[in-house]
This record gives sequence, structure tokens and C-alpha cells, in this order.
Amino acid sequence: KTCVQESFFTLDNAKYWYLVFIYDFLFKCLDVERMHFTSCDTDSVYFAIAGDMNRHGEQVFDAIVKDKEFYDKYVYQFMPNPAIGTVADEKKILGAAVEKYGDNQVALCPKCYTIWNNKENGSMETKSLKVKGVSLKQNCKIHPSSYLSVINDNKVFKGKNINLQMNRKHNSDGKISIQMSKVTIKKNALAGFHNKMIVLEDQTCIPFIKGLTANDVIIKSCEEYAKECENEFKNIMNNKDLDAELLELGKNISENESEVSANGDSNDIPTYINDFDESHWDLPLRTRFDENFKITFNKSKHGSYDGKHIGDLKCRNQTGMVLSVNETPGFAVIDIDINKKLPQKKRFEIKQSIISKLSEDDIIIETGSGSLHIYANHNIPGLYKNAYVKCFECDEFDIDYFASVDCNSYHGLMLPDSENENGRYEFYQGNWDSVIKRTATDVIKSLGVELDLSGKNSKEYDDDDEPLTYLPVDEEMKLVDGLFGMEVHNYASKIDDRLTLLPLFGAIKCLSPDNRDKAFYNVEFKCNLTCKASMNFETVKKDAKHSNINVLYKIIRMYNPEYYKKVLH
Repeated sequence: KTCVQESFFTLDNAKYWYLVFIYDFLFKCLDVERMHFTSCDTDSVYFAIAGDMNRHGEQVFDAIVKDKEFYDKYVYQFMPNPAIGTVADEKKILGAAVEKYGDNQVALCPKCYTIWNNKENGSMETKSLKVKGVSLKQNCKIHPSSYLSVINDNKVFKGKNINLQMNRKHNSDGKISIQMSKVTIKKNALAGFHNKMIVLEDQTCIPFIKGLTANDVIIKSCEEYAKECENEFKNIMNNKDLDAELLELGKNISENESEVSANGDSNDIPTYINDFDESHWDLPLRTRFDENFKITFNKSKHGSYDGKHIGDLKCRNQTGMVLSVNETPGFAVIDIDINKKLPQKKRFEIKQSIISKLSEDDIIIETGSGSLHIYANHNIPGLYKNAYVKCFECDEFDIDYFASVDCNSYHGLMLPDSENENGRYEFYQGNWDSVIKRTATDVIKSLGVELDLSGKNSKEYDDDDEPLTYLPVDEEMKLVDGLFGMEVHNYASKIDDRLTLLPLFGAIKCLSPDNRDKAFYNVEFKCNLTCKASMNFETVKKDAKHSNINVLYKIIRMYNPEYYKKVLH
């Protein structure tokens, strides 16, 4: 009796709010690299969570929350509030609640999945069994292992439904008799096919398109596609119709490189760019950055394939561009990193205060983590490297200064219209056609700060030449024993953001050789390494230079606080 319009609105609004919960709440405050969207239905969704291995399976999202302030602010608008603890709150309109937990799930298609736990004796504890079109009571031979066999062995499990059917029959005497019949219908209960989408051989799915079959789809890995892109770029660069002037320029560069090689190893010779290279200052951003950036894929911070022009059509899985700052003459970036420990409102006020000090001519980029990049023309003399990290520090923000100084020493910078795991980079002020009008000293003066750009030239001095003074053995072992249960990532980041291999290994190399080996063992086998961290473990271990033993204290204090308070505090 409900009118069609009301029914459709209710269904559409429920689906809309379903997406709001996922995209505007969960994906904004959780570590999406540690959660997997396994299956869904009209009003339900199933996630696989890489949580805390030392806790029980009913930990919800606690171990993967990245933005705790955002999570705490909005979680009870959707989930039940334990402080209220009523059925009405659990069943609130447009709310969400956990229906079931489990250690394993296999989902073959919508409304066809199983969830189970593995027992210590090797058996399976079934938490949920769902099939489409057959009755589980009449098909008792279906178990969680059946779903696995469909995927692993391409098996098809037959099922049957038995129903009673009543038929009316007209007799010869004109009377009506009723006859009861038992009808058995046989069908496929579990199979690797479903009619909602096209299923490909690697278990991925695509929507129905008229005339398209699974045989028409070519499946490629990201690595294969990236290799094709690389070959395509090489073909473009090998095109004989390229501008003759560029080819001549390349020839001159090759000749100069040959001269350097003849005189010695060019890798040991830093090539410093003139302090005031003003030849590019009047060019728009897109012209200055063309052919000086690399393409990134799958929200990575690092690119390995050279880009051609800003504004080119994006390749599949391309998520951004990373500028080679060292190859961009006369360019500088003032990176203002606002203290992430401050409340969101305070951080916003600081950002607005900084922007108010800048000129309308400045090009400002808002980074994925909420920091600011201010583009400027490099005019600070006497520098010896491309990156000066934390050359200004205060309670509210830090400043890094990046410039094109040594063209042989790579330094990358994520560009606007790009996205990585921290978020999206966007123009706050300016665009690709804007021209940088102010120098670095002009911007620094407007900010009212003084940058510390001093320090030893790393080309002339190496800390590894200094003999290390080790801690007492028992004190070192306290540090070694604290290296457990920590999550370790691959790509280098600030320790305050997350723990990565490079700073950890640099601190470990401040230990005595025997205890150093024990520490590396604990990291490899007692910590939670991401896949990429495991792959690059030995390489980073070999290349890392010793830093300072105090870094190891800080790492344990931040990422194993209970041990730190109990043993090291």
C-alpha cells in the first residue's frame, strides 16, 4: 500500500547514507591500507581488518584509526554509543551496528557468502552461511570449506529444494478433488558464476556492457601496465620528428657527461646550479615543470616513470605527479608543516594566519596532510644541498626549505592534482598557468621568520668517520627487548607520523655490533612489517647510516609506550 515514490525515496536515501558512512566517515579517519571492502548488500557491508594481532577479533576499527579526533567526533552518529546502551540507540534511523564478527570470509556473489573461525583442533566454527536460491535446511552438506573449493578448485555444488504443491482436479462426475504433490527442483547451490556482473578468471568483476564477454577483457597487473607506459614514453622520445634543437641539446649533454666520466666518477662530483638562475622565473608553472616530473601510481609517493607535459591525459591507476626539484632550475618550495598534535580548529586558525601574511601573487598548495607548500624563485646563495628539513621550528609549525641546488641529488615533491595515502594535493591559490612572482627571501620576510640554512656540507664530512660510543650492555638490551609489536612501514616518513625502516635502522646502528644483530632480528620477526617493508628489509638495513641512540628511545616511547613506561622511563 506504500506509494512507489515513497518506496524509491526510502531505498535511494538508505543507499546514499550507506555511502556517506563509508566514504565520508570510515575512509577519512581509518587506514585504508589495513582494511578491505569484501562484500556488500543493500543495507550491509563486510570489511576485512588488519587489526592488532595481540587483541581479540572483536576490536572493530580501534587498531586502524588514523584521525582519532575525527573518529571520536562522528562515530556515535552512526554506531551505537556504549554510554547510552539502549536498543533504541543501537537501532537508530540511518545508524549502523556490528552484526557479526569472524576470522575468515569467502563471498562468491551478493547474498552468497560464509564467515567462520578456525579452531585450534583444525575444525571450522561456522559464524554465518548464506546461499541464494536454495534452502540450507534441505542442503546440509554445504559448509564453509565448500565456498573455498569453488574458488580454489572451480567446483560446483548441486542443491535441491523440495516443495509441496497442491493441485485441483476435476473428476468425471463433476466433483473437484485436491491432490498434494511433492516437487523437487535441482539447481546449482554454489558456483563461480553469478548473474549480477561478469566474473573474470582472476575473480575480479566488471559490469554488464552490451556485446562484452569475459573473453574480451585483458587482465594486466599494475606492473605490466606501468611497463607498457614506460615503453610508450621511450617510443615518443625516440621519435625522429622531435624538435632538432632538443636532439642537439641531448647530444651536447651526452658529450659533457662523457668528459666527466673520462676525468673520474661523476657520482662523486656534486653539480651545483648557479645561485641565481633567473632564466626561468618568467615562465608559467606548467612550462617550468614539463619533463621535470615523474608519474605515480596507486597513491604512491614515489614515481619511477618520467612524465612529459603537465596536463597530459592520465594513465590507468595514475594518481599523481612528483616534481624532480633538483632538475627545475631557479625553483624553491617553502614547506610549512602545521603541528598535527594540535586540535583541528587550532590548526585551521594557524593556517589562516599564515596565509594572511602572504601576498595575493603567491602560489599556495594545500597538501594531503593539511600542510602548505609556497612556491618561490630560489635566490638564497651559499647552499650546498636541495633539502633543508626543519630549518625553522616553533610550537605551532615547522618549515622545510627545498630548492634546486645540486642537480645530481634527487629530491621529489608531490605536485597539485595528485593524491597519496595522506590525501589530495590541491591549489589553494594560483593554477598551472600562474607565474611565480616572488623570491624565497620575499616570502620568508612576509612570514616573519628566520631560516637556519647553516650546517656542515655532507659532501665534505661524513658522520660514519666518527667512532661511536656505545651504551652499557644491559642498557642496550633494554632497548633491544623493546622492539616488538610495532608496525613498521617502508617509505620514509617523520617518526611522529609513522614508524618506517630508515629512521629505525639508523637508530639501531648506534648499538654495539652484537646487540645490533639482535635488534634487527626482533624487528624482522617480532614486529609487524608491511609487505613492502619486508621486501626492502635487507636493502635498507645495508644502506642505512647510524643516526643517534636517542632516536631509538623516542621510537620505543611512541610505538611501545607500555614497555617504555615499565622499563625505560
